[in-house]
Amino acid sequence: HFFVIEADEYDSAFFDKRSKFVHYHPDVLVINNIEFDHADIFNSLDDIKKQFHHVVRMVPSDGNIIFNAQDDNIADVLAKGIWSQQETFAVDSQNKDVSWRAELISDDGGKFRVLFEDQLIGAVDWSMHGKHNVENALAAISAAHKVGINPSVAVDSLNFFSGVRRRQELIAEVKSVKIYEDFAHHPTAIKKTLEGFKKNSQAGRVVVLLELASNTMQSGYHNQALINELAKADRAYIYSNAKDKSDIFVNVSNFNLASISAHNNFEELLALVVKDIEANDNIIIMSNGAFANIYKRLPGLLQVQLGNEKEL
Repeated sequence: HFFVIEADEYDSAFFDKRSKFVHYHPDVLVINNIEFDHADIFNSLDDIKKQFHHVVRMVPSDGNIIFNAQDDNIADVLAKGIWSQQETFAVDSQNKDVSWRAELISDDGGKFRVLFEDQLIGAVDWSMHGKHNVENALAAISAAHKVGINPSVAVDSLNFFSGVRRRQELIAEVKSVKIYEDFAHHPTAIKKTLEGFKKNSQAGRVVVLLELASNTMQSGYHNQALINELAKADRAYIYSNAKDKSDIFVNVSNFNLASISAHNNFEELLALVVKDIEANDNIIIMSNGAFANIYKRLPGLLQVQLGNEKEL
């Protein structure tokens, strides 16, 4: 029997400030990326790297660590010491020493070839898009291989994978407007999601509705990176109900970007979004929280607005 656990570095309990993943003692450990998060319990990226170093050292010598060869923070952690077996993965890398490589057939990541030790295994043609999803696919194929799954079988199975809830999930289509829900709430996740949508979108704008729900995003730590990434969307609306909202509002104002606006009144934001949406828009709702139930309210409001006032 195998247990597959999605673990993170958040602390275990109020009486145990070690990261949760140190309790799992994995035989196969996958590390996709390491970035600063959880500002309520970590002071710096180095604090997080220390926790990853602990879990890396807990994998036995005959265990396996599978990691993204293109992430510098992972490289920093592993440089501190590793005694387990290692396999790497990368997307569109020319480094033949990488164990698992994906060669993109389509720029949006919807189609790609999978190579193991520079030998072609097969090709994936799925409904997902974005480089991060291709990285996830390589990691999954590698982990499955470690427990005896033939890589060609794993590759073929991905052609039938339709995705999971809250990960670029199409939740409604009103007239010609598509509404997606995505768990992305961190600048890097937002970056990768937007890259995939921009490359995949055949027509219409990419419109982002982002809720700053986590302690890290509300802290303002990622404000610069956040605005840089949201500027790549055709239109972006930021919502925060945090007590101290000054940082993100000041930053949006200073950048003077007409395509980005920040709001602390949800009803005003919702009304503005409904008024501004155009035919063929792709709306991506990004949050790791409830976002004031916008997922259920927005489709109905758009149905009324677009049906009554806009020719689509």
